[in-house]
Amino acid sequence: RPTIAALYAIEIINGLKLLYENDLSDHVSKLDKEIRNFENLAISTLNRAYATYPHIVYDLLIYKLKGSWNGYSCLDLALLNNLDKFLSQTPCILLTEEMWNNGTVPSQSRSEQPKPELAETSKKSCCIRMFRKLLVPRVIAFLRFISHLIFLGFFAIWIISFLAVDTLHWIEWVLLTWVLFYSAEIINQCIRNVMRHRRSCWSFIDYIELVSVLLFLISWSLHIAANKLHQDNQLLMDFVFTLFSIDFMLFCIFTLEFCYVIQSLGPRLIVLMEMVKILCQFLLIIFAFFIAFAVSSQAVLYPNTQLTGLLFFRIIKRPFWSMFGEFTLDELEPN
Repeated sequence: RPTIAALYAIEIINGLKLLYENDLSDHVSKLDKEIRNFENLAISTLNRAYATYPHIVYDLLIYKLKGSWNGYSCLDLALLNNLDKFLSQTPCILLTEEMWNNGTVPSQSRSEQPKPELAETSKKSCCIRMFRKLLVPRVIAFLRFISHLIFLGFFAIWIISFLAVDTLHWIEWVLLTWVLFYSAEIINQCIRNVMRHRRSCWSFIDYIELVSVLLFLISWSLHIAANKLHQDNQLLMDFVFTLFSIDFMLFCIFTLEFCYVIQSLGPRLIVLMEMVKILCQFLLIIFAFFIAFAVSSQAVLYPNTQLTGLLFFRIIKRPFWSMFGEFTLDELEPN
C-alpha cells in the first residue's frame, strides 16, 4: 500500500500541475520536487519489499483493488505518469521481461495464473497451446514487423513499376487496406487513452507513423483525382510521385519502432536519437558560417547580380555543395 499510495500521489500532483500550467511562479517547480520525493519513496518501499518478500512483489505491482486508487495498479500509475526511474527498478524489469516473453507474471508470484481449458483430445490441446504462444507479446511484435516488411515490399514494387495516371493497380488497393488498418490502430490507441484518462505520450516514431498514414491518404486521393480527370496531367502526377516517394521513406523510418524491442538495438537507437538532437544544435552553429560564406562568395564572384526568384537558390547551392558535397570549378563560372 505505501508504494501504490506514493504513485497515486504523483498522479494527483500531475493533475494539480495542469492548474498552474501558465503560472510563472515557482508552484510548478515545487510540485516537480514533490513528484521526485514520492517517486523515491515508492522506489524505496518497492526495493525493501523485493529484498524481504520477493515472491509478493509481482503481486504488488500488478494488483488492482476495486474501489481504491481509481482501479489502477502500480504499473498502471508508473506508465501513466512516465516514471522511468521507477520502471527501471529490478522488479519492474523482471516482471516486464516475463510478460514480454511468456505473456504471464513470473512463476514465483502468487497471482492466479491463467489456467488452460481441458481439451477433449491431445490435438485440440496442442492447438490451444500453439494459439496461446502466438498471443505472446514478443511473437505479436515479430509478426507485425514481418507484416510491415511485406507492406514495404509491395509499396516499393508499386511506386517503381505500376504507379500511373491511367491505371489503378490491384496492389494500390491492397496498400490502401493496409494503411486503413494502420489508421484504425492509431484511432483505437487514442480512444483507449481517452477512456483510461491517460495523458498522451507519443514518441517521435508515433508522429512518423501518423504523418506517413495521412500522407498516403492524401497522395492516394490526388492519384484518384488525376485518374478521374481523364487527361494527361503530368504536373499533378509528378506531385503524386513525389508525395508517394516521401511517404515510402517515412514508412521505412517507421521500421525503427521495431528496433526498440530488440535488446541489442533498442538502447543504441535511443542514443542515436539523442545524438541527432545534438547534431541539430550543431547545425544551428554551422548555419552562421554557412550564410557568411554564401553571401560573401556571391558578392565577390557575381557583383551587381539581378534580383530574381532563383537568386536565393543560387546563393544557397554553392556553400551547400562546398561544405557537404562535391563542388567543381565549372560552377564558379558566371554562366
